[in-house]
Amino acid sequence: MKSISAGPGDPADFSMAYLEGVNLLLNERGNDAVEALLPLLETHPEMAETHLSLGRVFRKRGEFEHAIRVHENLLRHAGDAPQKQQALLELAQDYLKAGLLDRAEQAFQAVLQNKPDELTALHALAELFELQQDWVKAIQIRQRLVDLGLAEEKSVIAILYCELAESYLQQQNLQDASRALRLAYDSDPDSSRGTLLAGRLAFSAGHTEQALAIWRALLESRPESFGLVLDDFLMAVDRLDNPELQREIRLQLICSQLPRHLSPRIAEWIARQVGLEQAINYLYQQAQHTGASAEDLKSVLRIYRQSRAQAGGAHGGCQDIEDFVDLLPEQGVVYQCCQCGYRSPTHYWKCPGCRHWDTMRSQGELIHA
Repeated sequence: MKSISAGPGDPADFSMAYLEGVNLLLNERGNDAVEALLPLLETHPEMAETHLSLGRVFRKRGEFEHAIRVHENLLRHAGDAPQKQQALLELAQDYLKAGLLDRAEQAFQAVLQNKPDELTALHALAELFELQQDWVKAIQIRQRLVDLGLAEEKSVIAILYCELAESYLQQQNLQDASRALRLAYDSDPDSSRGTLLAGRLAFSAGHTEQALAIWRALLESRPESFGLVLDDFLMAVDRLDNPELQREIRLQLICSQLPRHLSPRIAEWIARQVGLEQAINYLYQQAQHTGASAEDLKSVLRIYRQSRAQAGGAHGGCQDIEDFVDLLPEQGVVYQCCQCGYRSPTHYWKCPGCRHWDTMRSQGELIHA
């Protein structure tokens, strides 16, 4: 493409060059638009804000190479310190979105060296360290945000300490995991994830009744979060050598107002514990409150099949019905982000959509809200 130049004394040429660049941009010819618009900054430094916006447009469109070129060029030609600082901040965000994490970290650190309370840079740097799962550095940055008056960051710090504790737990390092968990509670005494993890730590250490006591308290105070620990909870109850305590916990579970999608799993566990009749009664009571689902039907079918298999019986005369139920679709979305609406059958502590922490809610929570 022929190079376009416009001098300060050529307003008509400048206007034509600018319009041509914008037209190229609108026609999805990003590379040609960059070639047309970048030279204008050298002769018209007052266009710095326009170039900042241009780079943001490229970044939003996912054209990170073009965004980087625009903001690097602006950084070279910026006239004063605030303009350079803004260009550097935009460039750091370009690097982060492009996955150039080392460059992004260097650029964000340079921004913070000039302005330690730059909130955009602090939030982005915390995000970067979290992407790298460098929980210690992420906690340090989040603590700086707390020191600047953002008290809501304390709950995020608690979650990050829980991430650190999880990593220690995977290494069977229970001592450091316990220490990280204590720091999580220091940051947020009401951390539901901390309670989930405290039970797991006790269970991993062989303290089954202690783990169950922790999780039972969660069952009473935060039933909407209980699905995240249900499988471990049921496993712990199965390990108890105390039939009376097993019965007490089973009754508590049956009477709790849990998210509806957990009912089939609980029913199948009840069937293994005390038999088919109580399991079917439990599902029937749940369905009376909220209506039956395809998962309920599938659960009933699995319970009957398991019961017949244990009794050594044949399939009987309902095979057509069973085949039809098998064709019903699996349960779909279970969790949804209350910030951006991202939907997933899997729980994430950090939403993959909006990147906010602890915003995924079960369908049961959304219904009751």
